[in-house]
Amino acid sequence: MKITRAMIALALSLAGGWASATVEVRFVNPEQFSDIKDANFRRQDDYLEGLQQHFQKMGEKMLPGKDLKIEITDVDLAGRIEPRRHGIDMIRILRDMADSPMIQLRYVVSQNGTELKRGEARLWDGAYLTGINRYSDGDPLRYDKRMIDKWFLSEFGPAKVAGK
Repeated sequence: MKITRAMIALALSLAGGWASATVEVRFVNPEQFSDIKDANFRRQDDYLEGLQQHFQKMGEKMLPGKDLKIEITDVDLAGRIEPRRHGIDMIRILRDMADSPMIQLRYVVSQNGTELKRGEARLWDGAYLTGINRYSDGDPLRYDKRMIDKWFLSEFGPAKVAGK
C-alpha cells in the first residue's frame, strides 16, 4: 500500500512538471536602449534583471504549459534622469506623458514544439501616473511592471492563445 501511494505521488509530481514551461527573455543590444539607467548611471544590470524576472513571472502565470520566448529590443523606463536642483546628483523625475515607460519586443509562444502565436509589440503607458498601482512605491520598476502586466493580460488573457 505504501509503495502505491509513493508511486501515485511521484506520478502526480511529474504530471505537474509537464504543465510548467520555459520563459526565455533576451535583451538585444541593451547598450543602445533609450533609457535603462538609474539616477547615478550604474544599475543597468539590476534593471534588466528586474524586467527579466517580471516577464518570466508573468509568462509562467499567464501561459502555463507553454513556452514563451521574448526578445526585448528597446526600453525606456518611466521618468527621466535630471540633475537635482542644488548639486551634481542625478535623480529620476516622473512628470507626464513625455516620460511614459516604453518597451519594444518580439515574442513567440509555443507548446510541445508547435508555434501558437508570434508577434511584435510596443508596450507604452501614457497614463502611468494615474490609477492604482499594486507595486510598492519603493520599487523602481513599479510603473514598468504595471505596464507589462497590462500587456500580458491584453495579449494572453483568457482565450487569446490557441491550445489554452
